[in-house]
Amino acid sequence: MERRHFLVGQRISLSNLSEEDLSDDAPYFQWMNDLDLDVFTERGRFPNHPARHRSYFDRSADRGSIVLLGIFDNATERHIGNVSYKDINWHSRRGFLGYVVGEADFVGKGIATEAVGMFLLYGFQKLNFHRVHTTVALDNVASIKVLERNGLVREGVMPEHIISGDRKLDVAVYGTLAENWMPAHADRVRKNYQSAPF
Repeated sequence: MERRHFLVGQRISLSNLSEEDLSDDAPYFQWMNDLDLDVFTERGRFPNHPARHRSYFDRSADRGSIVLLGIFDNATERHIGNVSYKDINWHSRRGFLGYVVGEADFVGKGIATEAVGMFLLYGFQKLNFHRVHTTVALDNVASIKVLERNGLVREGVMPEHIISGDRKLDVAVYGTLAENWMPAHADRVRKNYQSAPF
């Protein structure tokens, strides 16, 4: 089955996930059990389970409090990561940004930066968000670069917010408003699209 991508970029595209993408032998399921991808988060406290995995997707499918898209490599059509907005408050027009590049051979190539930029433009232009925010461990230098390259600014720090083994991690809050982000970043991000839809 040929996939029709939702947001088509120059190198990557963002798309809804298929049943095949959700299966327990697909890459996405395995990423959630990869402890190397969970060094700076609390996501992997418990092993992934098909019902838990499916439940998260089903909540995103109704477009209530979660919007989830897969990141796909245009050259190979591989599913290499995800971007999401969760804890969406439609009244106050805000969403919490999440992202992961799960395929190791695509890490360090600017994929997360590109995907987050495309997703921010989508959030502000199509979802009508006023604010996007997220959190990141201060030790997670690579993820901080992704956020700062995309115009999110540090708004504060929560000391020892995550306990991981014997480590206590300080976590920064990053965010931006549509009125600040759009004039400074929208034109740059549109160049990442093959044909900018907005």
